[in-house]
Amino acid sequence: EIQYLVLDSSYSGNGVMEEIQRVECDATGGTFGLQFGGETAYIAHDADAVDIKDSLESLSSIDTVEITLNGGTVSACQPFQGSSSGDFSVTFTSTFGFTGDLPLMTTERTGLEGARLVTVSTVVDGDAPLGGSLRLSFRGAVSESIDVSSDAQDLVVAIDSSLEALDTIQQDGIVVSSVSLPGGGHEKIFKVEFIGSGLGGDVESLVVAPTTQILGSSAAAFVLSDGESYTARNEVDTVTSQVGNE
Repeated sequence: EIQYLVLDSSYSGNGVMEEIQRVECDATGGTFGLQFGGETAYIAHDADAVDIKDSLESLSSIDTVEITLNGGTVSACQPFQGSSSGDFSVTFTSTFGFTGDLPLMTTERTGLEGARLVTVSTVVDGDAPLGGSLRLSFRGAVSESIDVSSDAQDLVVAIDSSLEALDTIQQDGIVVSSVSLPGGGHEKIFKVEFIGSGLGGDVESLVVAPTTQILGSSAAAFVLSDGESYTARNEVDTVTSQVGNE
């Protein structure tokens, strides 16, 4: 049996880029909400940059942001005047549980007065390499945490040793290798071949444990088994898992 562990990423390789989102608010009074990471920061219509910053940094998933009032505006919201309304930018300098290309903030407007129009758009897409931690499960046993920011060869060693430490996989029961991507890309793909006693034939799939927290741009971790295929983001390189034979 051959399975593949894919650590997916859309990272460009050009270094970490901070996400910048723009908020425009057309209102004359009241408060509005900006939602991020499942929480809502409530902001008064006349809040200045410091007030907006404090509100957003009160969320558990945001450590620090920088706020810029755009176009000469002095508060979060202003009534539309010909070509502009309230307009500010949020630069996400440090977040918890998110890196790279961040989800767009959503809005809650029912507490506003006037036009009650709030829009959020992306100015700069954030970008960051793979990070965080991975745990794998096989036949109910869960591995120790694996640092996915390590380079591919260090990850080969870490994945192999973590899986062979499970009581469901014997020593030397698997062979782990890194898959190169001639077409380029920043995904990390690993071939896991099951060769040990009790691991012949069509074995159960490895499972990415729920405690896994993968960070980075469009980051995800998943396993291919039972003939499943994956085409890399370069749209050239492809891997296909193989069902084992007794």
